[in-house]
Amino acid sequence: MDKTLEAVVNRHLAAENAHQMEETLAALHPDCLFEDLPLGKTYRGRPGAERYYRFWWGAFDLEVKGEHRHWSEDGAFMIAQTWYEGVHRGQFLDYAPTDRPIRFPLAVRDTVPRRSDGRRTLLLRSRHSAQTDRRHATP
Repeated sequence: MDKTLEAVVNRHLAAENAHQMEETLAALHPDCLFEDLPLGKTYRGRPGAERYYRFWWGAFDLEVKGEHRHWSEDGAFMIAQTWYEGVHRGQFLDYAPTDRPIRFPLAVRDTVPRRSDGRRTLLLRSRHSAQTDRRHATP
């Protein structure tokens, strides 16, 4: 596995866990795609990714925890089995904040292509998480 690819993912994850929007978005490919399958929402490009993060960070004080990464043999993509952990602090869909701790599973698929300038960026993130969010976010 290419250490450069791992560094891109680690840098992105550190920024995401610190809720640093500019740094989180910087690791993403301009054409990235976030799919929240249980909610039926799709977010395209960095502006879409920003909406995705604002939606989740506004409702939950979240961090990605316990990541298990599985890389393809050629290092072109990674699947991570992990979970979000935090506290329900803001409005989530129809649910008012509960200030309760939450923990729910998350699956992520990252493709890390080489851009024309030679940099690596995260292209595709498919997250499966919201089904459990609803159960843990309610009072």
